[in-house]
Amino acid sequence: MTNIHRRLLAAAFVSALNPMNAAAEFSETSMEPFGNFGGTEYVRYSGRFQGETELGEFDVPFRFVAPADPALGNGTVLVEPSHFALGTGVRDLVLTPRFLFNRGFGYATLGFGANGLNVLDPAAAPIIVAGEPVENPGEADQAAVTDRGIVVQFGEMMRNSPFAEAHFGPIERVYATGVSQTAEVLEGILLGPDAQGLFDQYLLVASLWEPIFAAQEIGAPSLFPNTRGTFEQPEGVGKIIWVQAEGDLLISNAVQFLNSVGEADSRLYQVAGGAHQPLTGALGIRDGLPFRANGLDWTPMARAAFFAGDRWVRFGTEPPPDQLFETTDEVDPVYGVVTGIARDENLNARGGVRLPAVEAGRFQFIASELEIEVPGLTGLIGREIDLECEPLPDGSERFPFSQVYDWYVAMQAARLYKQDLLLLGDAIPMMLEARDSNVGGPGRCSDSPE
Repeated sequence: MTNIHRRLLAAAFVSALNPMNAAAEFSETSMEPFGNFGGTEYVRYSGRFQGETELGEFDVPFRFVAPADPALGNGTVLVEPSHFALGTGVRDLVLTPRFLFNRGFGYATLGFGANGLNVLDPAAAPIIVAGEPVENPGEADQAAVTDRGIVVQFGEMMRNSPFAEAHFGPIERVYATGVSQTAEVLEGILLGPDAQGLFDQYLLVASLWEPIFAAQEIGAPSLFPNTRGTFEQPEGVGKIIWVQAEGDLLISNAVQFLNSVGEADSRLYQVAGGAHQPLTGALGIRDGLPFRANGLDWTPMARAAFFAGDRWVRFGTEPPPDQLFETTDEVDPVYGVVTGIARDENLNARGGVRLPAVEAGRFQFIASELEIEVPGLTGLIGREIDLECEPLPDGSERFPFSQVYDWYVAMQAARLYKQDLLLLGDAIPMMLEARDSNVGGPGRCSDSPE
């Protein structure tokens, strides 16, 4: 019997005797390698999380990812409820395993609903949510039940369960994160009675408030049931960081999160040009669309925000201040209605976090294309217009030679890095990509026939 199996047996015995765990319990079913990160071997544990909430009995899958030797963890576990379409989307697509596990974080995810991948693992049937077995696990059903009480109990168990400690080592901090739908679930927890002392930090990515598609006849009212009316900043619930794409404001009433601005324990970072769902890298494929989809990758901003938030919790180091768009009451020239977002000469948003691709003026990033549904959810993606060969407003060349574009990108990457709004590991690839792009190079904008 290995040392880790001895620890798990001991943890199971202690858990059975511990009255704190009477409401919910873990059981492990499997363990497998997850990879080597910075010289540390990580493993993934899969099992069941069982108990009861106000909505009824639950029996859902969970997964832990932790160092094989728990002593090598950094004492922090990040909890992510499984998104209905992206599953472990923040871990895999936004923060990335390399970012998290090279830094010693532990990670925990769980099923909490019956819509698509809200179950986490469709193969883990039978799955019970709100007292009822989930029929056809993994099948999309926007009207299916979700139970945020499961997430609350899971968070409590991260702090109090010997089972969790046996896998992660001593747990000093518990963070929570979600993207879009799962960010909204966490916001429901924040605004409810159970948030006090539950999580030390929330990273809420691409959060929506009363999204426009929730009112459409697609059976989606329950997809975002927690965000209605006026948002009021909760107190005493840990640090809160929002990373808000420009598109979030265009498809929802996410302007409500401005009510958090100036609060001591929260930060709001608005990313200029960002679509709610950027179609770039692993986040999507742009083929087959009637336009060039918005590929502005705003995930580096989320990584910088998480890194700053971690230092905020650990050491009290203040993160960058709120980064907000400049506003206007004039009609938005991009959409023909008042959006409240001021535009620059390239019709990109002024203010907020302007990533190098925006600041350099290579593209006009349209953050939401309201005519496109993905699928049935209007406006999640945007489009981009290549301005490389378009003259500046004064008629001069935009990029008279390639070094001009390289310089713009490098300067903005350096500014954001200095402001702690971009990590060096993301800034350098941006600069190298600009150098290799040959934007402004000879012949790229020639009008002469081939």
